[in-house]
Amino acid sequence: MAPADPTFRSDGLSSSDQLRVVAAEPNAAAVFVGPLPTLFRGVVIAPRWAVVLVLALTFAAATLVHNASLGELDVGMFYLVPLALATWMWGLRGGIVLGLAASGTTLAVDVQHRAAFDSTVALSWDGIVLTVLYLGGAVVLAELRRSYRRIADLARTDGLTGLLNRRGFWDRAEQEFHHARRAHWPITVMHLDLDRFKELNDSRGHAEGDRLLVVVADILRRLRRTDVSCRIGGDEFVVLMPNTTADAARLVVDKLRQEVSAAMARNAWGVTCSIGVATFLRVPVTVEQMIQVADSAMYCVKRGTRDGVEYVTVT
Repeated sequence: MAPADPTFRSDGLSSSDQLRVVAAEPNAAAVFVGPLPTLFRGVVIAPRWAVVLVLALTFAAATLVHNASLGELDVGMFYLVPLALATWMWGLRGGIVLGLAASGTTLAVDVQHRAAFDSTVALSWDGIVLTVLYLGGAVVLAELRRSYRRIADLARTDGLTGLLNRRGFWDRAEQEFHHARRAHWPITVMHLDLDRFKELNDSRGHAEGDRLLVVVADILRRLRRTDVSCRIGGDEFVVLMPNTTADAARLVVDKLRQEVSAAMARNAWGVTCSIGVATFLRVPVTVEQMIQVADSAMYCVKRGTRDGVEYVTVT
């Protein structure tokens, strides 16, 4: 059976410890594109209004400097800053719009101040060169942005099931954690471990075990669009349910168990699941604490009867 991801550990760490360790490891996307994640991290995480404000200010500054110099100062390179911001934030379309605006503004200033001294051919040529420069820069940066996002997605996704891996889950959990804290929402974490999965692998082969994991992942993915599902280990899954009370979580878990049981019966797999569910009415201090409570609840079931659910509500 394929491992959950290249960072899978079997050194006795709990699921919450594994998540914390993986979150601290280097990101493959950062290695691939070098310093770009650092340079553009502020663009990605900053509020949209802040990015628009910075873009507008840099664009206006370049235009004012060019106009103040009566068109003599070449400020073409200064427009590359707002061009890069627009392309990284909104993709190729954003870069094209900004590039055309920059070349048009530059040409308008040049016509206003240099038309008496330069020929129409010279001004037109300058405009064409700047337009090609800006649009070419937008295309290059948009392709780099696409490559970065593709590699970043691969670094956060489990290769077998298509769910998030531990690193990807940790990133999303941090976002939902802070959102729930700001909005004063309850948040629920479910930890699912498959019972007798090793016996299935030994008796029917790893390919069949992989097929079972894919089926379980598809069920988790279909439950609710707002949930964040992750495969954190060989046969372990974690689901983060934002803005979900204990009663709502019970409905989700009941539906999950019904669908998993039906799938196991159809394929004669003989596998059940032990589930721990932790609902927090007040968001704890760290994501790690949330995972630990659900982890402990799951192991209570695992060490007991298996094929059951342990619910915990933290006030």
